[in-house]
Amino acid sequence: MAILRTALAGALATGTMVPINTFAAEPEPDSLEKILVVGYVEASSSTATGLDLSLRETPQSVTVITRARMDDQATSDISSVLKQAPGVTVNASGPKGSDNIFYYSRGFSISNFQIDGTPRPPLGDYLELTTDMALYERVEIVRGATGLMSGAGSPAAAINLVRKRPSADGQMSFEGELGSYEHRRAEVDLSGPLNDSGSLRGRTVLLYQDADAFLDRMNSDLKLIYGIAEADLTAKTLLTAGIEYQDFVNNGASRVGVPLFFTDGDAAHLPRDTNTGAEWNTLSHTTKRYFASLSHSFDNGWSVKLEGEESHPDYDETFSYLFGPFDANTGAGAYIATARWVGDMQQRTCSITASGTFQWLGHEQQLAFGGSYNSGEARYVNFPSWWWGENRWDYWAPMPDAWDFLDDGVFTPPDLAPNGQYFGEHLKQTGVYAALRLKATDRIAAVLGLRVSDWRLSAWNDFSGEVSTTTLTDENNVLTPYAGVLVDLTENLTAYASYTDIFEPQSAEDPEGHRLDPLVGSTYEIGLKREFREGRLYAAVSAFRTEQDNLAVPIPDAPPNPNGNYPSTAEDGTVSQGYELEVVGELSPGWQIGGGYAYAKVEDAEGMALLTQVPKDTLKVFSTYQLTGALQGLRIGGNVRWQGKTFSNDGLTGEDFVQGSQFSIDLMAHYKVTEQVSLSLHVNNVTDEVYYSGIGWLSGFYETPRNFLFGFRWAL
Repeated sequence: MAILRTALAGALATGTMVPINTFAAEPEPDSLEKILVVGYVEASSSTATGLDLSLRETPQSVTVITRARMDDQATSDISSVLKQAPGVTVNASGPKGSDNIFYYSRGFSISNFQIDGTPRPPLGDYLELTTDMALYERVEIVRGATGLMSGAGSPAAAINLVRKRPSADGQMSFEGELGSYEHRRAEVDLSGPLNDSGSLRGRTVLLYQDADAFLDRMNSDLKLIYGIAEADLTAKTLLTAGIEYQDFVNNGASRVGVPLFFTDGDAAHLPRDTNTGAEWNTLSHTTKRYFASLSHSFDNGWSVKLEGEESHPDYDETFSYLFGPFDANTGAGAYIATARWVGDMQQRTCSITASGTFQWLGHEQQLAFGGSYNSGEARYVNFPSWWWGENRWDYWAPMPDAWDFLDDGVFTPPDLAPNGQYFGEHLKQTGVYAALRLKATDRIAAVLGLRVSDWRLSAWNDFSGEVSTTTLTDENNVLTPYAGVLVDLTENLTAYASYTDIFEPQSAEDPEGHRLDPLVGSTYEIGLKREFREGRLYAAVSAFRTEQDNLAVPIPDAPPNPNGNYPSTAEDGTVSQGYELEVVGELSPGWQIGGGYAYAKVEDAEGMALLTQVPKDTLKVFSTYQLTGALQGLRIGGNVRWQGKTFSNDGLTGEDFVQGSQFSIDLMAHYKVTEQVSLSLHVNNVTDEVYYSGIGWLSGFYETPRNFLFGFRWAL
């Protein structure tokens, strides 16, 4: 806690307090000048190419959710932020902390995450699903294939989380929230110089949150500690180091939502507060990270940066849940699934990047290149469960009366003691890349890039008493090209076209037991981007086509392969195509807007629709207006979200579950009492619409009913 006391003392000593949310980030070491967020528009992003380009200069669809917008919408975790992002769908068919929350874009599942621009390959099934946004300044989302910077992954999108940085001036804030379902949240954010000269700066974020849920018997709590320090070793050299700790526990949470059907095929329509989990369920996720970077700026405008991080994402989930249709009268027919999942992971990431400009062809050109190394190890404890073992039916047991269980969640689980066996994975990814922004004339520019990647994944277990290791995937010298061209049609309007690429190793196996070749995804995109009001308003429209080859398709009636797995064959021709529109920024003084419309249709090689549980079209628009005159301290706003029809076609009853289009409205008001104190009120799902936030196999998870959130902020 020394950094907390020191930062606070530094903040008070300066006598120049500035509200924390006016800062987007601190600059690189050649300057301490503050970079300000102007409403919801971010000046530049390097997530797509590694080049420091404005959104208009980037030949891909890029959305940036700034700190100012996150605060206005009270989006406190990664899922709530992505719900507001155009072209991204959050399919939450289970509660927070479960393995049934999925992010989609352009017809594919998102698996590519970055932190401060460095890729974090997923290890096992672990993704950033419970991440709180208190320690991040903004979220950058690049839609389409992003292999140049991500390495391996899906052609859906890449999500880059940008950390908060220390400020040059002393700042501190306290925020508190009270809301429906016993929601309570308290956050302290301190930042400022740690010595008289300001060459050493620090920032600390402390957070505690606990809340019940609209579901019976479910409550969660979150603890977060974040600390970061910067030191100016010279006028041009900056050393940064920090720690992060997040601990999330969801008690009483089920793994899935409620059954969609009764056994006679009728839609169940169970009450929204129905919890299908046992009362003793616990979903626990903990993340610890340690990171550091060293950067240097040269007199010629070039800079180089070295980054390193070690993270320990762990989980421990113990649960029983009711699954499947049951008889509406007797309650018979459903099953109780019981399991315990424990995973301890370790990930190491390091990268080195260099970027700068040079003169050629009579214009200033921009070049960036670098390399990254990722390694990870996952260690899982083996427990008896429903999918293996001679007593597996004890863990997939018929439930005599589902109504009794749903009423109180009482269920005595079978033995959940570990069997003394362990298994896991080793992952290593390396890659080098280069990207060039080549300006041929005043109006025409090209963005060219190439990445060379190696990917190795091996699995191990000690089931026989000795450790056995098997190489699952070994891909070397995989080339990932990037190409884009931009034409300035006017001073503020740019047309672009691009081709991007990515590959994704997969776990499916052929009849001989060999893993199929990696999925290969390529995105073709064209669009227009325009800036208005001297860059304070930004609009973009795009059309895209993504092609994916080597899709794993199960071989009908094929016997298990030598590994005991049912085999698949690789098929080409999966296609996703559609278009997107986004507008963000200041429509007029005091009037902000952010949102857009997206349409994506994905089909296999035979023209069969895929991913039908995800809407093909979505509309999201959020807007605020700052009143003037006697009400000049009041800012009001609202959010509308609409999504098209979805359906699930794999019900055991033979019935399709269809959810029609959905429309929801959120409202907010923010009042500045004094220069230091402000109050806010959010009313979400104002009309109390009843619909599923996600549908999966035989089950759906309800969207939160109408709820209220009152906020208090004190900042110096």
